[in-house]
Amino acid sequence: MLRRANVPDLIAGRRLGCTALTEPGAESDFAAIETRATRCDSGWLIHGAKAWITNASDADVVILYAQTDPGSGSRGIACFVIDGRRDGFVREPAYALGGQHTIGAGGFRLEGYRARDEELLQLAGKAFKAALISSKEPCAVNSRGVAALTGWARSQPLGAELSAPAA
Repeated sequence: MLRRANVPDLIAGRRLGCTALTEPGAESDFAAIETRATRCDSGWLIHGAKAWITNASDADVVILYAQTDPGSGSRGIACFVIDGRRDGFVREPAYALGGQHTIGAGGFRLEGYRARDEELLQLAGKAFKAALISSKEPCAVNSRGVAALTGWARSQPLGAELSAPAA
């Protein structure tokens, strides 16, 4: 369902994606992230802030990493697909970067954002390793989310119009 709901619009340019790893207080220590995902009825409740995210000013498909087990370091980090158009997603103004303002770098907050169970992309214990492996590839930081969702797109016939399924 995630693939059908996101990939066609990402490929067609109707939606923009980003990957949210970095946080205001964690600096370059990815395992020290403080954004929390807590299990709740039918999904996850997410609270936290992300910073220095390319495309944050406009992206609405966000591949977000959050801690599910405080104190467990990298073993507690899971990965979610976040819809930047839903309640609980609060976008911050883009950073004023000299000469690089077009990359839309900025941040956002999650304030009681509810992610559904099917929006869990990588389980805790696997997400941290997957993020580190994929970050070694060129352009992986910006394409990781699309790559994680493209299995459906690959199954479509070559040349077929990729559009979101009717609601």
